[in-house]
Amino acid sequence: MSEYTECPECGNSSIKMRVQEAWSADFSVKTGKCLNRSYLEPTFFQYICKCGWVGENNVNGFKDNEEEEEL
Repeated sequence: MSEYTECPECGNSSIKMRVQEAWSADFSVKTGKCLNRSYLEPTFFQYICKCGWVGENNVNGFKDNEEEEEL
């Protein structure tokens, strides 16, 4: 499932995945309350460990510095 099963620096098997997602929301101008929110897609994720190790950046499922293949 994941390319990392443990931290390559300290061997910790409890690494985390940090994800930023794009979302769309409708807010009431009168009350400021969120009326509807929908998540569109993850835009960025990386693996992190409590020792300070951070894996490489992944954008929309593609690794940084790699071009998308044309369909």
